[in-house]
Amino acid sequence: MNSTHAGPPSTTQSSALSDLDAAAGVLARHANNPSAFLALNNGTLRFAAPGIDGFIAYRLGGRRTVVQLGWAFADRAEQPALVSAFVEFARSQRRRVVAVQLMRPDAELYAAHGFTVNQFGADYARALPEFNLRGKKHMRLRNKVSRARRAGITALEESLSATGLEEALAEVDEAWLRAKGKHV
Repeated sequence: MNSTHAGPPSTTQSSALSDLDAAAGVLARHANNPSAFLALNNGTLRFAAPGIDGFIAYRLGGRRTVVQLGWAFADRAEQPALVSAFVEFARSQRRRVVAVQLMRPDAELYAAHGFTVNQFGADYARALPEFNLRGKKHMRLRNKVSRARRAGITALEESLSATGLEEALAEVDEAWLRAKGKHV
């Protein structure tokens, strides 16, 4: 197995995917995920397994986690082998894998590999008029809110259009995408 990064975890370098043009070529052949551009970000590492035309984009998260970005960018038939090789790579580095930005077929593949699959936003989005923090279910959240208040942290709900925040966020997005260059 090869990993295309410098720095921990230490593995063999792969010149094929350390280069953005090669990675972009793999994405052109195999990416069917709207978050595929994350694989080209600065600081994103790419794992490749011998004999598989593809890679898995990831970042290190702390000392014990590997955060996979998007799916296994490979032919559908080779994805299970690539995921297995990546999980074994992470295990050999004493890290666990957290995969984000998966589409449904990818989430099903990961569930088949023993991953717990959760949909971002499904548990965390709340309609504020009906929401409350009562009951055992929200005890930990109430404790965190109390700790934040004691620390002097205040949260405000803002309207994007009323404050010009929408335009400011659009400027940040534009600058960020421009920095990605020709691969966006």
